[in-house]
Amino acid sequence: MIRLSSKYLDGYWINRSLKLSCSKKFLSYPDPYEIGKVENGKLLLSGMLKFQDEVIEIPNRSIWKIEKNSIKLKDYLQGFDWLNDLAAVGNFEALKLAQEWVFEWILSDKENRKHKWELETLTNRLFNWISHSGFLLKTQNLILSQSYIESIERQAFFLKKRWKSLRNNIIRFKALVLLMSVGIYIDNKKYLIPYCSVVLDKEIKNTFDSDGGIYSRDPNILSQIFSLLTWAEILLKKIEFELTESHKSIISHVAPILRSLRHSDGRLLGFRGKKELPAKNLDRALINSGVKYSLPKKEVMGYARLGRKNVSIFVDTGGQLDSVTEGNFLDTKSAIEITINKCPFIISGGKVNDIEGKIGDTVNKIYNGSALKLENNFGNISSLQPANLEWIESKTDTILKASHSGYLLETGLTQTRMLRLSNDETQIYGEDSFNAISEDSRFKFENIFRNNKKNGIKFSINFLLHPEVVVVLEYGSINFYLTNGERYSLSVSNKYHVEIEENNYYEDSNCKLSATKQVVLSSYLMNYDNVMNWSITKF
Repeated sequence: MIRLSSKYLDGYWINRSLKLSCSKKFLSYPDPYEIGKVENGKLLLSGMLKFQDEVIEIPNRSIWKIEKNSIKLKDYLQGFDWLNDLAAVGNFEALKLAQEWVFEWILSDKENRKHKWELETLTNRLFNWISHSGFLLKTQNLILSQSYIESIERQAFFLKKRWKSLRNNIIRFKALVLLMSVGIYIDNKKYLIPYCSVVLDKEIKNTFDSDGGIYSRDPNILSQIFSLLTWAEILLKKIEFELTESHKSIISHVAPILRSLRHSDGRLLGFRGKKELPAKNLDRALINSGVKYSLPKKEVMGYARLGRKNVSIFVDTGGQLDSVTEGNFLDTKSAIEITINKCPFIISGGKVNDIEGKIGDTVNKIYNGSALKLENNFGNISSLQPANLEWIESKTDTILKASHSGYLLETGLTQTRMLRLSNDETQIYGEDSFNAISEDSRFKFENIFRNNKKNGIKFSINFLLHPEVVVVLEYGSINFYLTNGERYSLSVSNKYHVEIEENNYYEDSNCKLSATKQVVLSSYLMNYDNVMNWSITKF
């Protein structure tokens, strides 16, 4: 059997798409899937583009003349993500600019073929075009309208033939929902609806397990796929097209998982990956699902939760999918995140491997934030097994004990983190320990300790703070001031060395690298039975 190259197939189907006889109209316009930021849209109107916290001048009023000095910037422009921001402004000036830039792209694509139809970028571009078609075609510009529909159909034809070569699961689902939208909203394309329903059903079965879990422990990936599936449900219900049983079932399974992984302020926990889905989109998806409950169990996707009403504490307890996070694997087992009364307090740092030239030496601090770790170049070789968990509940508090063997192979030490939250949610007590449990473990630790006997083995307990939290060292006490005016104090034993370090926190939802602080408690292990205590108390 002759196997044709991907490049050949792309070229073949692009050429076939150019010979299509295209439709002339939209049957109706969809509601936009996402609306961007008004402030970013106003910047575009003023001749400036905001990209990853950087403001770029737009030469000669054409976004296509911006020098594309990175792949991510090129994908952002070619994927038309900026269209969300112009649609957010929504006035006549924003409309004319959007039409001008879309038409300019279409002409360039027709005449020069400058824009290669890279599948992932094409999917994002068409998704944004369809989503904002009601905005773009608000004025009766016949030439633009016909060119626009023709370009959509040609790209959609190519995508239908080649979407299976997409590797990213989110983009695969996005492509199918996009093709479904083309079938619903563009004349003479209804055949795409049953096709997409069938292949979407297969994709669901290949991606999810019976409990609604996916291949990754990144909650953001799950939330984006879930949002697309609920959006597809809305589209199909509008035309009274029956959803498959798998489609309906997976929505009812995933919704309570995502509800269980939200902090008290509504945000998803952020141990892994990037927070790309706006909170309002997740809110909409959860509301549309009709599922109003969370999972009754306290540990979901390898994250354990403490807290009831006003406080949410998440602990990374690990799991078998630690190593499958699309390049975002983190050594964060036992790390914590805390949100109090809708104010982010202690956060985890995401491993950011896509902020080009902006992070430098800070990346290690970022992705190891809010965890307990050994220094002296000892690696936390987290196994693919989850941490051992023990829950204890009483009339006064709830206790979680989580232990893992990430340091066992190299040092013989087992790490245990115990967290106790009072039932009135005013005090969080922590106890961190390193222990050599067996004879073999003690022998291994003694050998390691012998080589480090002069200074001991250094360890540190890290608390990475949200940029809006103010931390002050006052009269020997570490005090935190939250944005809602509440104050908390960190108490530690005298044997700790306490430092407040400068650090950084990348907020992907705002494309922003923010300066923040990190409280570091450090000391030295001098034997194989060590316990370190700390507490955070409201005052």
